[in-house]
Amino acid sequence: MSTKKLTKKDRQQNFLTRIEEDPFITDEELSDFFNVSIQTIRLDRIALNIPELRERVKEVAKSNYKKVRTIGESEIVGELIDLDLNKKAISILETESSMVFKKTKIVKGHYIFAMAESLAMAVIDTDVALTGVANIKYRIPVLTDQKLVAKAQVSKIRGINYFVHVKITVKDEQVFRGKFILVSIWFKWGVIMRIAIDVMGGDKAPKEILSGSFQSLIDINSKIVLIGDEKIIKNELNNCKIDYTRIDILHASEVITNEDKPVEAIKRKKGSSMVMGFQLLKNKEADSFISAGNTGALLAGSLLKIGRIKGIDRPALAPIYPTKKGFSLLIDAGANTECSSKNLRDFAIMGSIYLNSVLNITNPKVGLVSNGTEEGKGNRLVKETFTLLQQSDLNFIGNIEARDIPYGICDVIVCDGFVGNVILKLTEGVASNITIMLKDELTKNPIRKVASLILKNGFKEFKKRLDYTEYGGAPFLGVKHPIIKAHGSSNAKAIKNAIIYSEAFTKNNVIEAIESEIARIGADHIE
Repeated sequence: MSTKKLTKKDRQQNFLTRIEEDPFITDEELSDFFNVSIQTIRLDRIALNIPELRERVKEVAKSNYKKVRTIGESEIVGELIDLDLNKKAISILETESSMVFKKTKIVKGHYIFAMAESLAMAVIDTDVALTGVANIKYRIPVLTDQKLVAKAQVSKIRGINYFVHVKITVKDEQVFRGKFILVSIWFKWGVIMRIAIDVMGGDKAPKEILSGSFQSLIDINSKIVLIGDEKIIKNELNNCKIDYTRIDILHASEVITNEDKPVEAIKRKKGSSMVMGFQLLKNKEADSFISAGNTGALLAGSLLKIGRIKGIDRPALAPIYPTKKGFSLLIDAGANTECSSKNLRDFAIMGSIYLNSVLNITNPKVGLVSNGTEEGKGNRLVKETFTLLQQSDLNFIGNIEARDIPYGICDVIVCDGFVGNVILKLTEGVASNITIMLKDELTKNPIRKVASLILKNGFKEFKKRLDYTEYGGAPFLGVKHPIIKAHGSSNAKAIKNAIIYSEAFTKNNVIEAIESEIARIGADHIE
């Protein structure tokens, strides 16, 4: 509040500054600040051609309503003044006399709850959602003619579950807080999605594959199709209390093992769980397919049975790579040992789209693996790829050295399959060796053992950050349908997470986005 009254000219100049700093400041707040009457403030607004608060808010909100997917404009309680989907949102509501209890003049709680819930709905990036859990607290009463400011923050996205925190304030004093879990319900062509799972592939099949599949039903909205030995599957089902209505079983009489030659196995073992999974995809009887089985056979089958997206010469394997900052996507991790610069550019495009669509990373940073960060470094392939990426619309940060990868210098790590596989296997070996060495050192004597117990929780968190099971599997990007390669030694947790990410892969139309981008840059004309 001003301690002395300003001249009309100075007040109006300061008026403009205040409006620029806070476009949603009320006439009452301005009146207090300048120590003048509300009528004087209204005359100043007219003289300065500044619309009243309601009109200013509506003008800002107009562009935000177009972004909302879950609910209609009229269903949002308050005016939506800021929206960043899957991240944050802000709305404003001016309370009125029609909202209050007649006796106490306090605003009815359902108006405040509706403001919070509708904002939580608006901030999430999905077509249909329901409130699964709402943990709320009203802190102080709200009266008529007060400006409520609601701020929503998406704290976590777990499969079909969106965790949203909402706080509502009046003049920076919190009046309400709510923690919402919103459940996305998504249907494709009016029919629930179906995720096919190779039950017989992997070192720990079928028990861990089945266990992870059952666990995933809590976090997904899709049906799952279990492909494998029907007798084994039904025996496991009988031992579990789960929703049978969301499980289909497809009997497979054969199994492709790690000893089988990939192409030969795909052609000859037509009754195998893997080949039958491809067939479901091809016939559009499944929306995605997951296998922890023979990697070579899965990649060969993807090309032979499903085929490439038009314009993509070389599909690529793209696992999550744990880093100091969280994770990056490594592409290609072993599908193609020899590549062209166009292939590597396509890898960068596909990796960026996947991270943006499935893991909610906006404008991901792309780095090209080389033996130096300077533009002129690298072999001929790297130099040619550098030029293509520099000319693209991607967020290309330049060459990166292998030593910088674990620090999370970029979001998409681009390289050919030979280099990518070396990076992946070397990292696995180093991480495993460090764990063993650390364990050896910490158990050498009683004092160190006691110290290790104190640090136990810290070690658990460290191990979790390096745990591949958190992300479940690697998408095979560039083929016509979503295919996920789960780690050969996947446990139940890894399979569960692979299924969760598989649903997101399909739901967010990654294949269509890749097709659209490749077509846009004219790659579909290059054969």
